Formats: sequence, structure tokens, C-alpha cells
Amino acid sequence: MAFQSDLLWQNDPKWASEKLGHGPQTIKEWGCLMTSLCMVTNGYGYKETPSTFNKKIKDAGGFQGAMVIPAAVPSVFPGVVFQDYMDCEKVPAPISRIDQHLAAGNPAIIQVDWSSAPGAQSHWVVAYQREGDDYLILDPYMYGGDAPGKKLKMLDRYKYQGKILSKAITGAIFLTGTKGSSGAPASPPKKEKVPIPKDALTVFAAADLAVRADPSVGGYLYERLKEDDKVMVLEDKAAAQKKVGEYNQWLHVQAPSGQQGYVAAWYVATEKGKAGESPAPPAQTGGTPPPAGALVVTPTQEGVAFRSQPTISDATLIKRLPFTSQLQVLEPAAQGAKKIGVEGQWLKVKEVGGGEGYVAAWYVTDTKAQAIGVKATDRPAATGRENVVYAAEDQLALRSQPVVADNTLLKRLPLQADLLVLEQNWEGKLGKEGQWLKVQDVQGTEGYVAAWYVTK
Repeated sequence: MAFQSDLLWQNDPKWASEKLGHGPQTIKEWGCLMTSLCMVTNGYGYKETPSTFNKKIKDAGGFQGAMVIPAAVPSVFPGVVFQDYMDCEKVPAPISRIDQHLAAGNPAIIQVDWSSAPGAQSHWVVAYQREGDDYLILDPYMYGGDAPGKKLKMLDRYKYQGKILSKAITGAIFLTGTKGSSGAPASPPKKEKVPIPKDALTVFAAADLAVRADPSVGGYLYERLKEDDKVMVLEDKAAAQKKVGEYNQWLHVQAPSGQQGYVAAWYVATEKGKAGESPAPPAQTGGTPPPAGALVVTPTQEGVAFRSQPTISDATLIKRLPFTSQLQVLEPAAQGAKKIGVEGQWLKVKEVGGGEGYVAAWYVTDTKAQAIGVKATDRPAATGRENVVYAAEDQLALRSQPVVADNTLLKRLPLQADLLVLEQNWEGKLGKEGQWLKVQDVQGTEGYVAAWYVTK
């Protein structure tokens, strides 16, 4: 059975002029993704409007300026599960995955180009059913003649990147959800309690630390802790100690209330008053090594400035970065995470070529919990990235030698990973089966990738 939800419009006068998240844009101007998320949430048993949804997500820290963080939705609306976000502007959209998702009765929120102007001007809609060579959609923007119940096909309206699905779709967000037997949202997950180890590690929480049902920012939110609340770790003590303070690590704990769940290990410490802090990496010659568990960020718009100093001037501009680029943060992850989205803050970063510099923290987002919005045409073009290619499939193999074998695998790379090509006259290999490229990833690892699985 196809996913169902009532149609809502971002330009409805009842809420069109309200600030989206922290603004300055309004729901009418930038609210397509937020309104699409609201429709999906309602399809899983809730009864929100763009106005109420906007406020609840904002209060839960789910906005970076006017850009919404889809991974934050489950912490506000239990039963809704954020699975994944895929940026498809430089690679074909995952049509088979979208089809499977829709066939299972789940929606896909997809990014399309709303304008015939050069470049990609993004808009988000809800795809709920495949029909022939197209998708039926709920469009959060009301055009003349639109009405509830009117059947809309995506390619009839949004075909400016090409009139085939794999080209017309430039991004996809996958969510699932469950309803209770009454049709209302599902109850909080119930999990069996585990005994506290006799030699349990004790850690102290940062203010407002979330206790979640699963080790993920999308996990159900049980409760929030106060600063320096003492929690008991339910894992092996030695293994847990290695996680404390490490970015993207989670700890299974018991809160003072008795609630068991998972907390972000990078927001706890073994001493009071130290949660969220870690020592800065030592100064090095020949470049600063990233701290353990380093934070990786990506720009939120095209042409973000990469600067030699944390000041805005022509003299400090090194290059302009595409919104798909990945940047390794060269400061402790917890410290850097607090700066993301904050105007006036700067992050010291390393880009894929190994160059170090600074980016405005208010123009980047965490790759693990991305803030997503819309793109316009009035952005500076990216520069200085002539030798950078991108992984065209998820989990692309980076190998020590140009040979497919277990002993040559160095690591797996995510979709759209930045890769600096380390050889000359490589363009003719791109996309050709049997050819290999020597590359370096954003963490400085050198190796070989299959040239038929990368794109420019």
C-alpha cells in the first residue's frame, strides 16, 4: 500500500511568513524540506502543521540557521526513523533504492530543480508511489491550480536537470516509521534492562546530553541530562574508557533516573566539568594531524571561502569550495561541533589536497547529521579543485595496489567522498572499466580506486 499523508503547503498564508528555524528565511521561502518532513511525520500518525513542526524541531536543536537537520526528527517524533541522506547532484540518483523504499509503503523526500535557470536550484518534494517512468509526489509549494487530491507527477513539473529520474533527482532522504494499533504514533521502544557491572565506569555528562534508545542521533529520545549528571556505563570498562571523548562513539549507560540508553561519548568525561572538552592536538611541522575521532564537515552552499586566516578579506581567500567538498576539522571534535552553524565562529580545517585553512563555521554542517536546505543561483563558483574527483558509489574501495584482492583493501569510502588525483594526464581514464586512479582522501590516505566508479 502506498504511503499516505494530507497535503500541506509552505506558502499557505497561515504560516508562510513565519521564520524558518532560526531564520532569516521564512517558511514560504525555504520551507519545502521542513514541510515535506512534516507531511512524512503526519503519515506516521502525527497531526502537525508546518508552524508547529517548525517550532518543535527548532526547540530540539534541529535547525542550523534556516537549514533543517533531518536526523533530528526522530528525537521529537518517536516512531519516525531517519535512515539516510544521499546527495546525488554529481552521481545518478539511486532509483532502485527509491523504488524499493516506496514499494515497502515508505516515502522518499527527493530534491529536484524548480527553475530553468543555469545550475541547480533545489526544491524538496515527497515521492510516495512509482507510476510508469515517473513518481507521484506531494509538492509542498502550491502553484496555480493545485488542490488536495490532484495527482502530480514529478517529471511533469521538475525536469530541468534532465527528463529521466536518475538525472532529475539531485538528492534523496529516506525515512521509515511505525504507527500504533490505533493509528497514533508508536510508543517509545521498550528494551530489557541490563545489570550494572561491578566495576562500572562512571562518567559525567555535558549539559542537555540526550539519552537515546539507539546509538544514533536519530534514536528515540528518552530524556536529557543536566551538566555533571553522573551516569554508569554498562559496557566493558576498558573498552568504554577508550570511547570517552571520541567523536562518533556511543556509550550504553544508565542515567540517574534509572533509564538505560545510549549517550554520545564525545559529550561525557571521567571528571566533573570536563565533558565536551579534550586537549588540542600538539603543534607539528609539515601540517597539523587531525585529532582522534576527527570531525568532518561539508559546506552548506556553493562557493564557501577557504581562507588562510579566520578573517574575511580578499587577502585571506585561498579558494572557493563546492558544497560537496569534505573538510577534516583540525581541533577537538566536541569543541568544533559547538561552533557549527554559529555566526562569527571559525573552524581550522584540512581539505583533500592537504592544504590547511579556515572556513566560516556558520557555512558548514556535520557530515554525520547534516543540515539541509535549498540552493540558489547567486553563489560564487568553486575554484582551485581541478584535480578532485568524487566517489560515484557508496563504500568505494580504496586499495594499496590497483588490484581487487582482500589484502589490498585499505578502507571503504562514502558516496561523494573527495579524492585528490595524484597522477598526470588522468582525465582519459575517468569512467573507464579496467582503469585505476592513484588518489588521496581527505584524511591523507593514499591508494588506488577503480576509475569506473568515480566522477568529476
